[in-house]
Amino acid sequence: MSSELYSSNSMLSRPKESVTVSVAPSGFESAIVCSIWRHIEACNAAVVPGTVPANVYACLNVITNGDVKICSASGESLPRIFLTGPFTAPVKTFASTPLNSLSIVFQPWLLQSWFDLDAGNMVNAIIDAAYVPRLTDPAVVDALRSATFQPSLLESALATLSVPHPNPGHEANMMANLLLETQSIAETASRHGISVRQFERRFARNFGLSPKEWLRVKRFEASLVKLANDKESLANVAADAGYADQSHMTRDYRRATGLTPRQTKDGMNKETPGYWAFKPAKVMV
Repeated sequence: MSSELYSSNSMLSRPKESVTVSVAPSGFESAIVCSIWRHIEACNAAVVPGTVPANVYACLNVITNGDVKICSASGESLPRIFLTGPFTAPVKTFASTPLNSLSIVFQPWLLQSWFDLDAGNMVNAIIDAAYVPRLTDPAVVDALRSATFQPSLLESALATLSVPHPNPGHEANMMANLLLETQSIAETASRHGISVRQFERRFARNFGLSPKEWLRVKRFEASLVKLANDKESLANVAADAGYADQSHMTRDYRRATGLTPRQTKDGMNKETPGYWAFKPAKVMV
């Protein structure tokens, strides 16, 4: 990921949405993938639709101004502060304006040590901070809310949160890197000197997802980075990302985003409001 801050601000779109993505604060490079600040100015539009695509990460989310609802029959509002785990399918939302929010994206193997939550139980889950002791301290809540308005306060907010200093996560990183290299669960398990079943259990303990599901979402993630930054054809993006063909990529995109690759690319390039969760792909290298 680029070491630079990335900001987008569409002057032509209404409502006016600004998104800033930054890399991890010093000392958290092995733990935090990125942080995303989202701001939508007050406008006449009733709501702003948004999509969070399938992903392999955990996330600490803070909503200060505005209200975000899940697009479901119940139409429930998301908590003001909440945790999520990896998602295997897209989450569709509606946001009221004005809105200010912060999403701290981190490695799922930290859910246990930071928040006493099992990664396996956090897949496709949304947990209200009211049920997470470390997130109920008024000082922590105030620090996180302040950081939604001033990105420079994120590091001090993390210090207030008093999460254990992230260990390097050697086992998790080795598992993930080797699995990406081999693209084979059996071969990866063999190189670790364990059975496939043992490898699957250890992997799920660290990442929540099964190795097969994790590979599927990581392939989508790799193609999204290429889609956001390359000028190649969709067929070439599909081939480079490891899909059998463009049709295969399109099917996977519908599963991961609810959109086609072309719709996804156009939304990112045109700075369409609601594509805030796709922005990190534009700063990945």
